[in-house]
Amino acid sequence: MRSPLKSQNESAICVNEINKLISLPSKINSFVFFTGDLEFRLAEYGHLVNAHTINPYVYEFWEHVMMDPQRLYEIVTSRHFKFDGPEAFYQLQKSWAQEKGITRAAMFYVLNRCSDVGHISKGSLELEGFNYFSHRYLRELKFPPNFQLILDDDLSLEAQIDASDPDAYVLAHIGKFGYNLFEHGKLRGAEDTMINHRTLRDMMKTQDRRCLMIYKYHPHIEKFFTHFNLIFVDVHGIPANASENCEEIIVTNF
Repeated sequence: MRSPLKSQNESAICVNEINKLISLPSKINSFVFFTGDLEFRLAEYGHLVNAHTINPYVYEFWEHVMMDPQRLYEIVTSRHFKFDGPEAFYQLQKSWAQEKGITRAAMFYVLNRCSDVGHISKGSLELEGFNYFSHRYLRELKFPPNFQLILDDDLSLEAQIDASDPDAYVLAHIGKFGYNLFEHGKLRGAEDTMINHRTLRDMMKTQDRRCLMIYKYHPHIEKFFTHFNLIFVDVHGIPANASENCEEIIVTNF
C-alpha cells in the first residue's frame, strides 16, 4: 500500500527494524497519523493498527478516501484544480480550511502534493508531485481490515497515549526534532499537530507502556534521549552508524 500523501517527516523505512522489536501480530496504537505510510505497512505485516489523530482536517481527508475515493479522484483531476500560477496556490494555502466536506478534502490532497515540503498550509508550488501515480494511489488505496482510523479529543499527545489501551504498543512518527520544544515551531498550519518533545520524553520515562518514537536524524537526539534505546537506520531502512548515513532514529523505552 502506498499513501497518496507525501511528507518530508514520514516514511516506512524503519518498518523492518520495528518488526524485530515487536512480536507478530501485535496491537499498535499509532499517534500523530498523517500519511499512513508506516501504519499501512505494519498492517500489511499483520499487526492490528489503530491510527489516532486529533486533527479534524487529517481525519476528514482520510474519511473521504475510505468512503468515496473515486469521487475524490474525479474532483482532484478535474480542470477546476489547475493553478493559474504560484499566487493562486498561495491564496489557496490560506483559505482551504474555510471550505467544507469533500471539497476541503480535495484541496487538502492537492495542496499536499503541490507543496515542495508536503504541507497543506506551507511550501512553494512544485507541480511534479501532482501526477498520475499519486492520483492512482488515491483512487486505488485499499484499507486492510486490521487498520482503524480514530479521531481523538483535542488532547496533548501524552494525554492521548494515557487514555489508550495499556496493553498495546505506542507508536508515533514524530519527524523533526528541535530544542524549541515544538515540532513545527511558530509556523503552524491548520493541519499540523503540536508536540512537546520534553513532555513526551518524560512520559516515556514514567509510563509502563511500550513506546516507539520515530524521529528524523538529529545530532542531539542521543543526548536528549539518554538512557533510552536508540536504533539508527539509513535511507534504505538498514541499521546505520549514529553519525554517518543515518536517516531516522527509533527511540524506545523497552
